[in-house]
Amino acid sequence: MTRKDDDVLADALGVKPMPTTITVRQTKLPSSAKETNDEKFDEVRENIKRLIELGEMSYNELVQVASSSQEPRAFEVLSSLLHNMVAANKQLLEIEKLKLEIDEKQGGNAQPQTVHNNLIVTSTADILEKLNKKKDEQ
Repeated sequence: MTRKDDDVLADALGVKPMPTTITVRQTKLPSSAKETNDEKFDEVRENIKRLIELGEMSYNELVQVASSSQEPRAFEVLSSLLHNMVAANKQLLEIEKLKLEIDEKQGGNAQPQTVHNNLIVTSTADILEKLNKKKDEQ
């Protein structure tokens, strides 16, 4: 059973081959020491997003392979891909959360705070004591 396009895999599985168009983007790993933390976070986030997109494309193809072949192994691979896609999405959320926490610690998103209506609860004896201590220090 040979075809003009010699698709041996499709013949072996008894499925019709699908047209495949996969665009591969160059992925630059965050390795430069001169990069800022924001640039590193952006690169990592973009890499994970690309992996998720590739996983979605693979998912669509695997669903068709699994449904047409009805092989248990195909469904097992599909299940594994779904598990990995969920993990990648969780990692993306964790990176976003980590970036927000770092920005807050560095004061990147900090807004100046104004305090209104300060209230000091103390006695006059405490105030006199503090004034006397200050007077003695001078």
